[in-house]
Amino acid sequence: MNSNTKPSNASNIPIGLGLAKSGKQKNEIFVDIIERLTVLFNSSGQVINSSIDGSILMKSFLSGNPELRLALNEDLVIGKDSGMYGSVILDDCNFHECVHLDEFESSRTLHFIPPDGEFSVLNYRITADFPAPFRIYPAIEESGPYKVDVVCVIRADIPDGQSGTNVTVKVPVPRATASVFLEFAHDIPGSNAEYLPNEKKIVW
Repeated sequence: MNSNTKPSNASNIPIGLGLAKSGKQKNEIFVDIIERLTVLFNSSGQVINSSIDGSILMKSFLSGNPELRLALNEDLVIGKDSGMYGSVILDDCNFHECVHLDEFESSRTLHFIPPDGEFSVLNYRITADFPAPFRIYPAIEESGPYKVDVVCVIRADIPDGQSGTNVTVKVPVPRATASVFLEFAHDIPGSNAEYLPNEKKIVW
């Protein structure tokens, strides 16, 4: 890891601890890109629809109120119906009130004076097709007149060095379902599942 790059959990430190041992303010700023992916698969494992809700988060420990510039992808396009083409198309987005957009249209550059603490520079939403980081392979078999066995296999298609957190799989069941028995094929640390009878779905 680059000596100037902090580990991903470094941004979790409290604001009050942004002081060096000498008592002086540390000149540090942490940047995180957080994306929440929602993907709906059909019974054959094909993607029906998908979306990404993302945020560029910053936590500032900078002194002196410096002006920062954040350059985004030059091929960034906002609005699917804009008639423009680019490598990154956002359905919509919104910016923090501290962000100045004078140069955004011409160079996709944001400039701002960051407030103290944590804030979201940019929130965005994408509904264009994208490779799903996980693939689901379901198998359904009627094992009796009133019993159905459902096997759900998940494969991660995430590149080495990357990871997914807070992954949730929701499996709807028929409205006539009376009870559900859940079983894991392997002991997966940190994994759990439950049946929600009022919502008629399994949450894994």
